[in-house]
Amino acid sequence: MKEEKFNQIVKDNSERIRRICQYYNSNEQDQDDMFQEILINIWKSLDNFRGDASISTWIYRIAVNTALTYTGKAYKNMKTNNNNITINNLGAFTSKLQEKDKNYANISKRMQYLYWILIPIYLIIGIFEIIFKNPSTNEMLSLLFFASAMLIFALTFRTLHKEYNFVDYSEPTLIMLKKVVKRYTPYQPKTRWVFLAIIFIDAGLCLKEEFGKELLYTQLMFFGALLIGICIGLIIWFRRYKPLRDTAKKLIDEIEETV
Repeated sequence: MKEEKFNQIVKDNSERIRRICQYYNSNEQDQDDMFQEILINIWKSLDNFRGDASISTWIYRIAVNTALTYTGKAYKNMKTNNNNITINNLGAFTSKLQEKDKNYANISKRMQYLYWILIPIYLIIGIFEIIFKNPSTNEMLSLLFFASAMLIFALTFRTLHKEYNFVDYSEPTLIMLKKVVKRYTPYQPKTRWVFLAIIFIDAGLCLKEEFGKELLYTQLMFFGALLIGICIGLIIWFRRYKPLRDTAKKLIDEIEETV
């Protein structure tokens, strides 16, 4: 039973393990030796695998840790604390990263569904007003701006869900870590469309009010709420995701220093 499981693992993951060996060593003979060492460690650890993580993630941890040990790139004497994860703890960091990515993907998925629900609601409201209330041009434009903003938010969260839900943890370590840094940076180019959605919402609010004190009050309330939302988002990022990005940066520096 164990032998069959092991053979299946080797069959499904040998190419991925080879890529890891090639990344950490350019010598073909050393790559072969490293590959065999990884297989030995997988065999020894197979009885301890309980499915807490996916089999691919588990194999990735063993392969990377074995490769680092084999090539002497691990800093054996380095100590860690709560704010610093060294190369020796790359497997633990990957596990934590996978948990955070999954959580972020789930949040993005729920937000995406929320906006997909809001879009038809706004469209139904628009149709209802056209039929029964004979709305003004400004009111219809306002509704159109709101619906467009909802569409942009839905598409943005769909993009984020795909990015965080389908992360390839088997990529070469440096590439994987650099993508972590990029993924957990507060501002990302892919989210620039959110600014357009905010402009659309503001335009929709402006079209609902006549020029005067009410419009000024609406603007103050909108941008005040927007500022509070940004501050809350930055606080959440600073506490939950900045440590992840900073750890990835430290690991990148450590690995590049050993090359």
